[in-house]
Amino acid sequence: MAKKLALFDVCETLISFQTADAYVDYVREHIDDATARFRMKRWEYFLRFLRAVGIIRLCYKFLPNHQIEKRWKLYQLKGMSELYLLKMGQNYVDDVLRYAEIKPVVDRMQQYVLEGYDVLMVSAGYDIYLQFLGGLYGVPVIATELEFVGGICTGSMAGKDCYGEEKVSRIRKYLFTADGHAVYDDDCVSYSDSISDLPMMLQCKRAVTVIKKGRKNWGEQYGFECIWVD
Repeated sequence: MAKKLALFDVCETLISFQTADAYVDYVREHIDDATARFRMKRWEYFLRFLRAVGIIRLCYKFLPNHQIEKRWKLYQLKGMSELYLLKMGQNYVDDVLRYAEIKPVVDRMQQYVLEGYDVLMVSAGYDIYLQFLGGLYGVPVIATELEFVGGICTGSMAGKDCYGEEKVSRIRKYLFTADGHAVYDDDCVSYSDSISDLPMMLQCKRAVTVIKKGRKNWGEQYGFECIWVD
């Protein structure tokens, strides 16, 4: 039987800030290995230098959809074990993310669960920690994956960043059967703060923007509903 579907972005939709780079910062600030911490700090200072002199801005000019800064920051995790990064992911959720909820949106997501919707969190954040946030809410997660070889992080993403059109591609892979039939009906709703999620939102019967007070509601031109948050 087909089911109803609710899709939720995470960063600045369910959680009040961008979580991916902040996870790398969390690992750097809490790592016990002094040598690894020094290496991470050195790379972070180099990244800040590139930002200050305009190199990163120049890169975005030629590769606007490549998430250059995010990818370079992720490189700080190179050489760390998957088990360690999973532990840091759990701690990150327990210490930081659970206290940064945008409560009206989290409450609405949990209401959809109670109403029998299939609910998915779909994010360009990293699955290494979002799987634990999803576990906290009892909601499955589709997110950007880190690449590991022999249990060691390469400092790169495994495949594409779960961003923009890639979100739509991953949602389809998750929700459609092998013979191409959808496992849900046309009662589909999506929530996001970012216009980068427009491809995902246009796939749904209803879409809701999550906008901080004082900012422009970009979804108004598309007829989307809006939740205003502090």
